[in-house]
Amino acid sequence: MKRSFLWMVVLGGLIGAGVARAETFTVVEITDVQKKVTQEVKSAQELADLKKAIEAEAKVFQNAVEAVRKEWAAAASAAAAIKPKPGEKPAPPSPPFPGNLSPRKCMEKGNFPEKEKAQKSLEQLSKTAATAKPQQLSEAFTKAASAVQAKIDELVKAAAVPATSKK
Repeated sequence: MKRSFLWMVVLGGLIGAGVARAETFTVVEITDVQKKVTQEVKSAQELADLKKAIEAEAKVFQNAVEAVRKEWAAAASAAAAIKPKPGEKPAPPSPPFPGNLSPRKCMEKGNFPEKEKAQKSLEQLSKTAATAKPQQLSEAFTKAASAVQAKIDELVKAAAVPATSKK
């Protein structure tokens, strides 16, 4: 009786270890602040890290947008205050701050038990995405999105510093 129980424990441990080692791979589609879309294959740990990073960015997104919006307005006011010299054309007005900014997103496109199968799915997805018409974005949108992403990076980094210094 004790032997059969011992064998069951050993067998269960071996099976459990085999299951724990089985890694899954996920094809993800990531859309950044500038609405650029990339597709990647991520392991379970990489996907968890990506989701954690996106969650941290989402927490500071509104603050980043507001900070950049204020900087944008200040720059527009400063530019409007500059009077052209006689005979010069006035500078064109600054474009309004774009309102359709959104945080980085991650969409899972499929889970696979083998990396090779995930890579094949990624290739298929990339071919489909290559045939899609790219979205035309204004220069103002691109400039604002870049500034917001830089501010997000700054805020996420600042939020991480106190957490690590407390240890």
